[in-house]
Amino acid sequence: AGGDTEIELVEDDGESTDYRHGVVAKTMIRLFHRAGGRMRLELGARQGSFAVAPRTLHLVFHGSAPPRAVLLDARAIPERITQPGFVAHEGRVDVFLGDDGRAHSVEVDPAP
Repeated sequence: AGGDTEIELVEDDGESTDYRHGVVAKTMIRLFHRAGGRMRLELGARQGSFAVAPRTLHLVFHGSAPPRAVLLDARAIPERITQPGFVAHEGRVDVFLGDDGRAHSVEVDPAP
């Protein structure tokens, strides 16, 4: 908590040895903590030759105050379980968005 972090998510089919030949998908993920409890998650554009099946991403921000707003690519999203949307409860914010492989940012702006 309170520190910025960066990881690279590497995915493959989980069954074959194609990853040995570079058949993987890579996504950079960066999390930034800002003053006042604001959090920003950046998903980089997916790279690589492995085709990820369509899916919904479920991002969980722990230790968050109830949000004033949740932003996807600098635009407010509604409070709902369907994508794009979010639900706030018990010190966490769950965010739902479609995974299209493009770069996105998600910001949780806590209420004052």
